[in-house]
Amino acid sequence: MKVGFIGLGLMGRPMAKHLVKAGFDVLVSDLNPAPVAELVSDGAKSATYEEIGKNCGIIMTILPTAGTVQDVLFGEGGVAGFVQP
Repeated sequence: MKVGFIGLGLMGRPMAKHLVKAGFDVLVSDLNPAPVAELVSDGAKSATYEEIGKNCGIIMTILPTAGTVQDVLFGEGGVAGFVQP
């Protein structure tokens, strides 16, 4: 099962790294390209919200505000618009 991880800040980056090290297929996204590149070098895959929504059975977010979560999930092009049943 693929895991989507959105938000690779102080908490999200180490959590996503642990999932990669545990052998999960992890798709990652963040507005900052540096932690995405770091996770990709560890074995994760960079992905858009659409790719995460369409391909991941589990989607995790570690984001700074409720408004940001709302936008990422339900805004224009948000993850929820692509989630499969």
